[in-house]
Amino acid sequence: PDLLNIHFAMARHVFEPHTLLPILRTSLLVLLRREMSLNRRLYSWLLGSSEASKHTAAYFLAHSKDDTVRALKSVFSMPSPPDSAAKATLPFKILTALLDREEIGPAIIDEVLIDVLQTLLQVK
Repeated sequence: PDLLNIHFAMARHVFEPHTLLPILRTSLLVLLRREMSLNRRLYSWLLGSSEASKHTAAYFLAHSKDDTVRALKSVFSMPSPPDSAAKATLPFKILTALLDREEIGPAIIDEVLIDVLQTLLQVK
C-alpha cells in the first residue's frame, strides 16, 4: 500500500482546497517524467485503490475530479517564458497523459477545453 492512498486518500479530504491545489499541481508534473511506477501511484491516488474501472471512475468523479480540474487549470494559467517552446508545451503534455486514462479524460475535457484554447491563442 502506498502512503498517499493510506493516509492522504482524496476521499478523506485531509487537505484544505487551498493547500491541496499546489500539492496536486506539483503531483501532475510527475506525469512528465514518464516513470510508470510514479504514474501508477499518482493515478491510484486520484482514482482510489480499487482495480475495477467503474469503481475508479466513480471515485474520481466523487472525490478527485474537481481538484484535478482546478490544478490542471492552474497549470495552464502559469506564465511560460515567451522564448521557451518546451515550457509552453508542459501543460499540454500533462493534459495528454490525463486524457489517456479512460476514467479521467472524458470527465475533465469539457471543463478544461476553454483553458486549453486560450493557452493556444496566447502561445501561437
